[in-house]
Amino acid sequence: MTTAVRVQGLAFCCLAVTVGAAFAVFPGPDLRLEIFAAAMMIGLLGVPHGAFDIMFARTHYRIQTLKGWTWFGLSYLVLAAAVVALWLAAPGLFLISFLAVSVVHFSGDPPAGTSTVSRVIYGGAPVLLPAIWHEQEVFQLFAMLAGDGAASNVLPWMSLVAVPWGVALIAASIFEARTSPRTAFEMLSVGLVVTLPPPLIGFSIFFCGMHSARHILRSVAYGRALGARQLALAGLGPTVLVFAIAAGAWWFLRTASLDARMVQLIFVGLAAVTVPHMVVIERVRFAGWQPLRGVKNLK
Repeated sequence: MTTAVRVQGLAFCCLAVTVGAAFAVFPGPDLRLEIFAAAMMIGLLGVPHGAFDIMFARTHYRIQTLKGWTWFGLSYLVLAAAVVALWLAAPGLFLISFLAVSVVHFSGDPPAGTSTVSRVIYGGAPVLLPAIWHEQEVFQLFAMLAGDGAASNVLPWMSLVAVPWGVALIAASIFEARTSPRTAFEMLSVGLVVTLPPPLIGFSIFFCGMHSARHILRSVAYGRALGARQLALAGLGPTVLVFAIAAGAWWFLRTASLDARMVQLIFVGLAAVTVPHMVVIERVRFAGWQPLRGVKNLK
């Protein structure tokens, strides 16, 4: 890992431990305040990390022509729309699918050399561990997102495996500590911050401070040869488009309660952009985040 990623990892660990310790002592905020804070954090600091997909399309997939960009844009939008359609038609299946996809996507955070088993355990931590101490609040959030029936079907299984998954995370951290104490510390910090604080607060800190921040650093290193101006321009358009679509979705959801409206906008929106984002980025990740024109590799 480069210096930037090491610093980011250490900063996240310090934040995670501090927040985890604070919520172990003090009660969490009102749920509505928690939802609002999560929406602001994820919207401003989390969602923009997918804006670099255009850069990867251009450099890794060699999309250069108008026809190529048209197909890329349409494919991206169709996949996102399909996710939203699944939520509307079968919210229970959407919930299960979203949780499974999240595990796979988050497993890409740890650095090269981390075992596949440890990656899967790490990826499942933000999804499963909140059910250890905050089962009732997780149920409320799932019910707002997919309905009481879906929440009632999914949460018991999550609660059943949450504690064993936490034990597995500790075991995986010990295993990884043999070769990378930093990776072990990051894994334990993720487990701490998604277990002790209220679910939306813990997830937001993980998503923004670890997942999004690390992805941005890797993307910038990959595209460093493009120059700062081109990198900024590559990310600006998609970011503006996402916020424009979010504004339209906010109007579409106007009949829902304020809390449910925000939860649906956060997580249906995340799911809708995550699926096409994964189609773009997973190939880059499995290729080792190979950067452009001889820039030192960042894994």
